[in-house]
Amino acid sequence: MSSKVDTHAMGPGLGRQDLLDLEPLLAASIRSMLPFGSHTLFFPEIPPRGMEPQAPGKGFQAVHLPGEKSVMLPLVLADETLAVFVAREVGISAPKSMLPFLARIGAMALVNTALYKESITDPLTGLFTREHLLASLRDELAAIRRCLGPASRPGNMANGDCDSPWRASAGVVLVRFHTMRDKARELGFEACDHYLVQAAKFIREVLPEQALAARWDECGLAVLLPGATRTACRAEASKLAK
Repeated sequence: MSSKVDTHAMGPGLGRQDLLDLEPLLAASIRSMLPFGSHTLFFPEIPPRGMEPQAPGKGFQAVHLPGEKSVMLPLVLADETLAVFVAREVGISAPKSMLPFLARIGAMALVNTALYKESITDPLTGLFTREHLLASLRDELAAIRRCLGPASRPGNMANGDCDSPWRASAGVVLVRFHTMRDKARELGFEACDHYLVQAAKFIREVLPEQALAARWDECGLAVLLPGATRTACRAEASKLAK
């Protein structure tokens, strides 16, 4: 049985915003194969100088910068270079022989990141899954508890127990389509799926960047608004109701 992963069948795939959102996971995946001290993720319009193609359709070479103790890793998925990951404070004993393997490290980290995104993404709407929204909500509530506890009082902030950014509230807006089941009996489930997909597209376009939208069930969507007050939640609900 082959262990090769078909990156052309990665479900939702990855975009620039995905890499930014999942940067900690991406960095951890690379660090497990290539230890480094710090890193930068950037999106050049053209490959940086020295990052030459390995071969047609094979992506770009990694670049070793010995004077800076850095390595530039091309992040390639399905033959497309999405970004460049710069790992700093890297020690490589045999850089010339290691360069072909370094490029594969970036590709493998992208595959891991794409698989994780696929696991938390609803295949129909492209929004997050209900499970991921609930897990994110638990994280928000935990951050609120920490920031409202004794460690967050003046004089105690140096303890580092209160995560950044500071959280005092969070809100969830449920978007229910009450006639969806009746419409499914009348028009069929495929038509209802189409309406749900269009609603998900609209939500992605109008919600603030920090919002997390998910498919709640077969008849509804949900939105997590980190840091939102009751007034802000009502405003977002009114916007979606229109």
